[in-house]
Amino acid sequence: MGGVSEGGEWLVAQLAQGFREKPRWTASDLYTAPTIPGAVSVVIPAYNASHTLTDAVESCFSQTCTPDQVVIVDDGSGDMTPQVISDLCGDYPVYIRTTRHSTNLGVSAARNHGARIASGEFLIYLDADDVAPLQRVEQVLAEFADGAELVYGQKEYFEGNDWSKRTKRFHVEPPTVRNIFGSGCGGSTVSTRRSLHLDVGIWWDEVMCVAEDADILIACMAKERRVTCSYNVYSWMRTHPDSLTHRGDWGKMRAYMAEKYDGWLRGFFGAGH
Repeated sequence: MGGVSEGGEWLVAQLAQGFREKPRWTASDLYTAPTIPGAVSVVIPAYNASHTLTDAVESCFSQTCTPDQVVIVDDGSGDMTPQVISDLCGDYPVYIRTTRHSTNLGVSAARNHGARIASGEFLIYLDADDVAPLQRVEQVLAEFADGAELVYGQKEYFEGNDWSKRTKRFHVEPPTVRNIFGSGCGGSTVSTRRSLHLDVGIWWDEVMCVAEDADILIACMAKERRVTCSYNVYSWMRTHPDSLTHRGDWGKMRAYMAEKYDGWLRGFFGAGH
């Protein structure tokens, strides 16, 4: 699940250069909840997110169309995140499901774990330091009704704790030959049909430290799944210096994806999309 086959010499060499080790899942970790048709689950990976998680969760319950479930995956936090989650469960006891990793496995592993234990036919991903615009669920469901399997959209940034004052907007475009490796959408804007993971077998790549959003788009395109780039804003993103986006080695990630999808990419570049 996620990444090239285990044991490949190339992957082993890349892991030695700073990629994450693939998590060793146990049988209980791989439990898959039944899917409830029509239901919407928001999946929130949380790592040391005690100061931001409440904003993220409350934005889910302030939607014009309320989700049926919020799944919070505590990815081995060492701060007060577990207490914040406990408080949120007390405030929203019917709607929140939680799980905890004993160690930090990374955002992709946390998203995949959340996708397995969620029950919604539709999954909306939201990072714990971001906020969901108030019409996101409503707008995403409209895209799914039109046949999309993965939807992503625009993002706006804010500083500090005042998400009502966004300072800039990042324009996200569909993948093309020019931007195929750099057109990542931001994982916090992505929504999927749960069947894309369970039935098609497309998961977040668990060895990637950054650029996993570009990877999942390429994976969908390589398997000819229907991807929609929306012009709606799907995430208000908090800017802070600790983000992995500012620390990851994008060159290594591009090389990894080029090797992983080599056969399909040759055809894609040849067709000149």
